[in-house]
Amino acid sequence: MIDLSLARNHRPKVINDKWLHFGDLLINSTGDGTLGRAAPVWFQPHNLTVDSHVTIVRPATENLIFYIGLWGTQHEKEIESLHTGSTGQTELPRDRVKAMKLVLPDSKTLAHFNSVMAPMASAIVTNLEENQRLANLRDALLPKLMSGEIDVSSVKL
Repeated sequence: MIDLSLARNHRPKVINDKWLHFGDLLINSTGDGTLGRAAPVWFQPHNLTVDSHVTIVRPATENLIFYIGLWGTQHEKEIESLHTGSTGQTELPRDRVKAMKLVLPDSKTLAHFNSVMAPMASAIVTNLEENQRLANLRDALLPKLMSGEIDVSSVKL
């Protein structure tokens, strides 16, 4: 999944192809041990862009969003095998990613797949957002509980 906790706010003056869209598949294109890792953007990104170490695969049509997103996460080793360079200096050229062949299901099968995957993807995003909200709440309350600033001694469990 995509962890935005370490992301930096940055506002380029020009909106370009690196601005994320719902349905994009992000592939790490540089690095030892993380090369080829893929994560679908199954949330609505707001003012998010990526740097040159990330390849964006943007599905040609909306009905391919979940199929390509799931395909990418299930084929990370195959994607990683397309790298160039030696240990410590490996990179994943975009042209090699573009040249990958992907077998697509027929329209009826794809529609059924989407009817199953769309609610699952939505639930995943909702759960991730709730986990982040609960972690923020924990991080805000725990120091106050430990210091005694908030007294819960009278709470009956």
